[in-house]
Amino acid sequence: MTRLTTATLIAGPRTRNAWAGETWAIPIYAQLVEGGSSAYWLSTSVEPAEHPTTPEAVLIEAPDTLGTLDALLMVLAANLGDENLEGLLLDTHNIVLIDGRRKIAPFWEFSDDTRDQLAHRLSKQIRLGFTLLDEMCLVNDDLVSALNHYGFRVQVFTPTVPIARAT
Repeated sequence: MTRLTTATLIAGPRTRNAWAGETWAIPIYAQLVEGGSSAYWLSTSVEPAEHPTTPEAVLIEAPDTLGTLDALLMVLAANLGDENLEGLLLDTHNIVLIDGRRKIAPFWEFSDDTRDQLAHRLSKQIRLGFTLLDEMCLVNDDLVSALNHYGFRVQVFTPTVPIARAT
């Protein structure tokens, strides 16, 4: 099956200035690539990156809400997490540091506690914007609800022309 991008993600500071402005500053851009037997987030840090990360795909092992949430949290934590989150990811063997760059471990996995800590800390610092490019995308109402549950501010953008559904 052909792989295609079904959603894009922008993530940036929760607020931009002392007046809590809504202007986007985008330190990370990612694509959700689906098709075949798995899906993955392919992230790109916008230079200059505060925390250099190797540009690897973060696989979504199980194409369900929790699997998509975990993969999204890994993308966000690896690219935007501060030194405390870096320490948490190092302690749980989910990343390694190579020449000062964060490299996602090949077999990363979150416990419930790690997921809760990552989401709690990240949601206080950043907001998320998704552009949905496909109606069957893994970024769905359940994922947005889960992100809202953890306190994330989420904006979802869709094409101005309704997405055609295959019959």
